[in-house]
Amino acid sequence: MSNARVKLPQDLEKIHLFQLEDCIIQANLGKRDRSMARMYLIDKIPQIEIAAECDCSRTTVCKHLKKAIDKIAVTNRRLYKGLP
Repeated sequence: MSNARVKLPQDLEKIHLFQLEDCIIQANLGKRDRSMARMYLIDKIPQIEIAAECDCSRTTVCKHLKKAIDKIAVTNRRLYKGLP
């Protein structure tokens, strides 16, 4: 399995793993989006492999991740005030 090139918003780049996990949980994502976010952000699974796992296209995964990462960033600012 290759590593994904994960591009995070600036306020998520330097947070601790436990904060990222907490933000994923607290971001009020659906089950599928939460699963995709965990696979991509924590497990570093490439989008194409997530698409195969979820039985959808890579484009669909990309759209879901973009929305999920935006919600996770907002949640991080709300919970941790953007601090690493």
